[in-house]
Amino acid sequence: MAYSWVRYYNHKRQHFSNNLDSKMPIEYTKEIMLNISSNITASEYMRSRRIGLSCKNSSRLRSNSNVLLLFERARTFIKVRGSREVLFLLITFFSFSTAAQRPGATFLLIPPSAKATGMAYAYTAICDDASANYYNAAGLAFFESPKITMNYCGYQPGFHENMHHFYFACAYPLHKSSWGFDIIYFTIRKAEVYIPEMDNVTIWRVALKINYARRLSDNFSLGIGAKFIKQQYFLLDPWMYLWPIGIDGSTGSAWAFDFNARYEVLPRLTLGTVVHNIGSNISNTETGSSNPIPRLFRLGVAYKPIDNKYISCAVSAEVTKVLVSMFAQEENSFWENLKYEFKEAWKGIGLELTFYGMVSLRSGYFHDEEGARKGLTFGGGINVKNFELDIGIDEKIFDFRTENRRVSLSYTF
Repeated sequence: MAYSWVRYYNHKRQHFSNNLDSKMPIEYTKEIMLNISSNITASEYMRSRRIGLSCKNSSRLRSNSNVLLLFERARTFIKVRGSREVLFLLITFFSFSTAAQRPGATFLLIPPSAKATGMAYAYTAICDDASANYYNAAGLAFFESPKITMNYCGYQPGFHENMHHFYFACAYPLHKSSWGFDIIYFTIRKAEVYIPEMDNVTIWRVALKINYARRLSDNFSLGIGAKFIKQQYFLLDPWMYLWPIGIDGSTGSAWAFDFNARYEVLPRLTLGTVVHNIGSNISNTETGSSNPIPRLFRLGVAYKPIDNKYISCAVSAEVTKVLVSMFAQEENSFWENLKYEFKEAWKGIGLELTFYGMVSLRSGYFHDEEGARKGLTFGGGINVKNFELDIGIDEKIFDFRTENRRVSLSYTF
């Protein structure tokens, strides 16, 4: 839903000739919240439950007066420097202030790896580098030598210039099995926020995971991963949602498991499937409240029509489903809900061309109907003496102006 408010804001900015001073962010927010509270429909509410929203009245948000009262209260203790940040934070705050249950640790949904980014994240069936720890740990069982990878992304500078996403992974293969480890770290460095008795703060989230994969045959493997998640609940969540319960700066933690499978149907045709983040809710250490972590299902297929020493071509496709508040529209039949759930799922297709095992070019198309993310992704890489440097660009999938570019450095021992 947050993307809808951003589109509305961008439209208003164009109407006022991009002059933010002609109308203060608070005026935009009041205008938008009045529109939300008076015009949201039952179907829009049910769609919002995809991200964990719930309210007492399924066809309306709270009354205009209550929303604006909350808005005025928030103004008394929240001050963010920069017009776009003010607008975005406050709008998302009130979008979620009516929620009875909120998703937690959604930074786990931010995909790492420049290679995967260039292929529209359709990587579950490929997973041929150490980022398999994230996408499909079952692929680790087919590694012949240890691998490491490091990834960095300056995340969504169109919203906040200090959001940073880091990823590190390594894999160590044995005879018919492999161990892997990865870490995800997301931070907003010294966010310019004012709250009574608090100065600028560093907002962070971290996830540590260890994986084990084993080949059960020459073409089939299974994997399991155990992860520990910890985050500082403070104002902003990287997946565009705000956490009202986190204004006190407390922390939360959770445990979860991933289950992975990879099957080579034919010598050049591979299937991969993963269920992510099956575990406890993420709990707030100070308030005692808890929120579900984002459970996720992936199903991917990859095919290599050409694979020789001169050129290699890989084509992949993938469907990703967030397993939160599914089949929420009780008035619909099972098949109607199933059709909607498939429509709401994320879809991606990717293509990779590699020349002489040294230079790779990648492209893909990503489609997320509910999240308003649709468009092409691009990328490329160079492989020299077991070192591989890759870049992935997915900023075109967003319908607002931003930059989103990932850089990965990998090494095969």
